[in-house]
Amino acid sequence: MAWRIVVLVALSAFMLAACSGGDRQAATGPVSGVGSAPTKIAKQSNKLTDVAVDDRRFLALINAHRRAHGVPPVRLNGQLKAVAQDMARRTAKAGKLRIREHSSASVRKRVRASGYPYLAGAENLVRGRATEDAAFAAWKASAGHNKNMLWPWLTEIGLARTDSGRDGKPYWVLILGLPERDGGRLEVAHRSGTLPR
Repeated sequence: MAWRIVVLVALSAFMLAACSGGDRQAATGPVSGVGSAPTKIAKQSNKLTDVAVDDRRFLALINAHRRAHGVPPVRLNGQLKAVAQDMARRTAKAGKLRIREHSSASVRKRVRASGYPYLAGAENLVRGRATEDAAFAAWKASAGHNKNMLWPWLTEIGLARTDSGRDGKPYWVLILGLPERDGGRLEVAHRSGTLPR
């Protein structure tokens, strides 16, 4: 009886390993010349494509918007960009924006796990917008997202986009952060009454 359990556990582990290997292949697309046509179609439908974004263009957009509202500019940060790219992949893979990882506690956890010296932050998501300008316009038109972009105590941003083969749409993620070294700005925000409630 015990040997049957061991065999079943070993077979289960082997099958799970095979499944996870298939998931990795599906996430990067089919291998040329391997598999039947239906298998290739299924793998293509799950393909994720990270798309290079024009960080400088977006930085100019958000800083002009902040300047128009009397808010200090932000700067680009590579660690925040990497965290944003990971979230863009997660949402594109799920084919939706409302996933478990999109919460204030999760943003804090994900950003800190990257090694970023996190004091505070915010995250904006949008799908279906073709350009940086269109993603920015969508966030600007949404009261909550716009508030995130205009919080004066946030000093750094990371922007990313992943296109989903599942629904053919781009998924954008903007992460705004306040690193420990800029913590003085948080004190200024506190004294001026601009901290979020």
